[in-house]
Amino acid sequence: MDTTITIYLAAVIVGAILIRGLRLLDTPATIVAAIMALSLLMAGGWSWLTPALAFLITSSIWTHWPGASKSEDSTRDYKQVLANGLVPMLAAALFLITGYPSLAPVIVGCFAAAAADTWATEWGGKFGGRPLDLHTFKFVNSGQSGAISLIGTIASAVGATFVTTISAFAGMIHWEVVVAVSLAGTVGSLIDSLAGAWLQGLWIDDSGQILETPPEDIKRPPPRGIQWVNNDIVNLITTLAGGLLAFWWTAT
Repeated sequence: MDTTITIYLAAVIVGAILIRGLRLLDTPATIVAAIMALSLLMAGGWSWLTPALAFLITSSIWTHWPGASKSEDSTRDYKQVLANGLVPMLAAALFLITGYPSLAPVIVGCFAAAAADTWATEWGGKFGGRPLDLHTFKFVNSGQSGAISLIGTIASAVGATFVTTISAFAGMIHWEVVVAVSLAGTVGSLIDSLAGAWLQGLWIDDSGQILETPPEDIKRPPPRGIQWVNNDIVNLITTLAGGLLAFWWTAT
């Protein structure tokens, strides 16, 4: 086995053990993340891990900090990992086949969009007050899917720019595309909110609270959105949008 591949495998195994030990991901999710990390390493070397690590570290910090708005700030499962990592993994595989350089910004755009979504949710939930529902255009409780706030929108831009800038420092992308890829990630986060407002299945309980999953006693289709479109599907749409926009705005 080639020495470089051996080093990559060793690094992925060590990283997987660390991630599992910190309970950031469950076991199946850790395996999926390890495959994604190896595909990135094989495609472009160490620098190509930069956007994934930037997203993983900051999202873990924000979803575990005191007052985090998400109730699911526990160990993530493989569906959540695939929602954020499937498109970058496919882009890395395509790069291995074609060597097309414009696929690097695609991967960064995907993780920039994922980071922008997480930063927007957590910072908006903590500091943004009552967000605006993009479906009803009414102010709703913090944490509802499909709602945005000014603080959350600013945070999404900062998160996308952070991931993109770190990737440029690492040499994965050129500095001249940083603005375009950062914007792609920010717009991807906005698309996440629009998909959450108009596509994600949302139910309403007896108290009028909007739920992302129906209570056991509710068997009817959701009054808003599509039943099979859950938060993972919305996140997949987000990363796909970030990647495609990054490709559109940087491909030469």
